[in-house]
Formats: sequence, structure tokens, C-alpha cells
Amino acid sequence: MRTVSCPNCGATAALSIESVDAHTCVACKQSFALSPEMQRSLADGRAALARAAEADRQLDERERKSVADAGVANRWTGAWIAATLVPPALLGLGWGALTLGQERPSWSLFVFGLIPIAFSGALVVAARGAMARARYALLEACAADLPAGPSQPACCYVCGASIAASTEPVARCRYCRADNVVDPAIVAKAHAHRDRARVESAEVIAARLRTLREEAKRRATYATGAVVAGPVLALVAMMATSAALSSRRVGLHGEQFAVVQGEHGACIAKVTQYSGRVRLSYGALRTRAPEDRPSASGLALQPASAWVGRSVRVGASARTVTIRAAFGTMNGSDYVELDDGTESDLAGLCLVE
Repeated sequence: MRTVSCPNCGATAALSIESVDAHTCVACKQSFALSPEMQRSLADGRAALARAAEADRQLDERERKSVADAGVANRWTGAWIAATLVPPALLGLGWGALTLGQERPSWSLFVFGLIPIAFSGALVVAARGAMARARYALLEACAADLPAGPSQPACCYVCGASIAASTEPVARCRYCRADNVVDPAIVAKAHAHRDRARVESAEVIAARLRTLREEAKRRATYATGAVVAGPVLALVAMMATSAALSSRRVGLHGEQFAVVQGEHGACIAKVTQYSGRVRLSYGALRTRAPEDRPSASGLALQPASAWVGRSVRVGASARTVTIRAAFGTMNGSDYVELDDGTESDLAGLCLVE
């Protein structure tokens, strides 16, 4: 911002390219001529203003509204973030409810179900925060200059002309038609780190605003992408984590299995207690055998280790293999190793009669 001291009263006044030859002191109302060097500087600034497009220094309707409705925008931001977390939250909580409803709930699996919520939440909050910071940087760049002295009006950040008092958070300069943000909170924050001694041409200012606008639009696109991709990426991360945990062998978790007769013969089912009933699962085996019963009465429950050394058929196929070992995985399930070198879920294997 260009300033000059009044030769009559000594008051500091802000100069504007609106008048390049003389200046009238706001304090004593006396006019005085400017130095030739100051006149040339103001004339250069006026020429640069003429070359810059007027639209480059004006805010669009959405940008003006973001200043006027700052409080409402913050509330909508919270609602927006909450809404985007609904799908992953349902996925994670559903997994957790399923896990905790079992006879021996696994807290590690319950925590594992929180991955979608944590992943999507971090992604969405980071994207939204980046978008908000870019938009706020643009508004700070358009903040009006503070008054040069007591009882003086704020000045346009582009041309230095006086900004008329306004009840609106954005005021348009009467001389260069630039939009000046006059919201007190934004102005105070902008001037906490603005170099008041730096003087920039309208062309430089317009170029900086274009850069800030492009950055704000780019981050808005990223935030929208986070809403769409967040739940999908969370599910992929959950599946990848599950696959990684499944490959890590640990001790057996004590899951119970039983032989159930079905159209494929005597096949092994995993037996779990869920919501007061017994649930039978057969892994990848498609069968019409019962999947739900009121109790485990009549089932000979055995751990996975009890089937080591037994010959089994892989599902409905005729391929016969022998169970070589039983082991647990970090995702809370028990599996078996077959003599052909492969690993398999014990549930769904059928006994060789």
C-alpha cells in the first residue's frame, strides 16, 4: 500500500491511483502536490490497471456467498463430512455387530471393522480441509487494506481508493471495481502476515488471484472425488488388509467344526453361536444343507486340529487330498494346509467315505 505524510499536519494517508497528481489529506482537508517519483509510480499503477481484466479482481457468486455465510458453511461442512461417512460407517458397524454377536467375539476383528470408517474419515476430512484452506487463501488475498491512520476508511487492495463503509462482508471499489473482503475476521487474519509496504500492480494481483482460484477449484474436485472414492477405497483397503492378515499364521483360535450330511455327503461345517442360535457355514461349498438351527445338540463339535491326517474332497469335486496341518490366521479364522501345498478353509471340505 502506498502512503504519504501530509506536509501540513503530518498525518499518514493512503494514496490511490485514482489521483496521480495531488492528494487531499483526510485529516486536515488540505490538498498538496505529489512528488514526481510518486506521480510516475501511481501513473504506472493506473496503466497496469487498465491492462488487467476487471473480472479477474471480482469474486463470483459462490465466493461472495462463502464470505457472507461463513457460519452456515461451517455447519454444512460438518453435515457434509458426516453424510459421506455413512456408507463406510454402516459397513464397519455391520462387521462389528456380526463379530461381537458370535459365541467368542474377536475384538481384533471388531477393530478391523473400523478400518472403513477411519480410512474414509481421514480422506474426506483431509480433502475438505484442503479445499477450505484454498478458498480461504483466495478470500484473504482479496481483503481490503487497513486504514492508513485513525478515522480513515479502509482502502482497496488493488488501487488504494477509499472503500465506503458497508454492512456487507464484500464491498466493491468505486474506482477499479475490485471486490474487497471487508469481513473483520478475514481482514484481521490477512493483515497479520501481509506486507503493508509491498506495492503490487493490478496485473500481478490478477495473476495471483487466478492461481488461487485454480487451486481452489482443483481442491474442490479432489474433495468431490474423496466422497465418491472414499468408501470404495476403504473397502479395497479392508479387503487387502484381510488378505494380508489371512497370510500370517498364528496359533489356532479354537473354532469349532462338525460333520453335516448333505447332497455332497458328509461335509465339514463351521459352527458358531450367533444371537442365541447355531449357525452352520460351509465356506465356498454350495449346498442345501441346513445353515441355521436352534442349538448344537446332535453335532459332534471338534477343533480344526482334529481333522489333521484325514482324507477329504475339495468341495463338490472328486479331487482327494489329505489335511497336513491346521493353523490360525491373524484375521481370527482357522484354516488347514493340504498335502498338495495349498491352504483351505476347513469348512466346505467333504470327508472321503
